[in-house]
Amino acid sequence: MPKACDVGTKQNSKGYQESWNGYKLHLGTVTRMSRDIPVAALTTSASMHDSGAVIPLQRMVKERHLTVFYELMDAAYDA
Repeated sequence: MPKACDVGTKQNSKGYQESWNGYKLHLGTVTRMSRDIPVAALTTSASMHDSGAVIPLQRMVKERHLTVFYELMDAAYDA
């Protein structure tokens, strides 16, 4: 996975392109008593598509948490 600082670009809800410099933080959480607790995190380049972080993040969560009943993700992770 790319980890260098670079430029990310995406299309906003109005159809315009937005760009930013930096990184992305991907979090894996578990829910306990209606609270989300982060158990895994990945930092990647801003230009990397979110779907590239799914499998490593899922593995990290499953290693740290014994039972996963369901997975809920943003639509970008389902590409």
